[in-house]
Amino acid sequence: MLGSFPPPRARWSMNFYYPNIQNDMWRILGLVFYNDKEYFLETKKAFSEEKAKALSSKLPEVPKSTSNHHENFLLACMGKEKARSPFEIFGPLNQMFSLGVMAQRMNTKLLFDRKTKEITNNPFANALLVGEPPRKGWEEFYKI
Repeated sequence: MLGSFPPPRARWSMNFYYPNIQNDMWRILGLVFYNDKEYFLETKKAFSEEKAKALSSKLPEVPKSTSNHHENFLLACMGKEKARSPFEIFGPLNQMFSLGVMAQRMNTKLLFDRKTKEITNNPFANALLVGEPPRKGWEEFYKI
């Protein structure tokens, strides 16, 4: 869901936020808020627009901009626009996602210490967090 934007209006299934039935966001929100992945569906092919709009107070506000997702990212890097997928949210989320992928690929439970930014129960996995050293001049951008 992070970083995704609604499709062109011509492809909308309803006149509301994330308007396509195939978007898993609705099933995820149904599970998170109502423990029912089909909560927002009237039928297998139609939304309950009333239920979706009732959730609107819980959804984030998307800043108005004429830039698309990729342009927004570049403008945010240059300080000209606020990122629609804020770095302070995406950074930790990406770290958590990466740790989950490592644990799955290694088929083991990994214990991560948030303060030291180290995996404490698996030296091999912890070594993977370091990786190759950055190129000269890029060191400051590789600090966690």
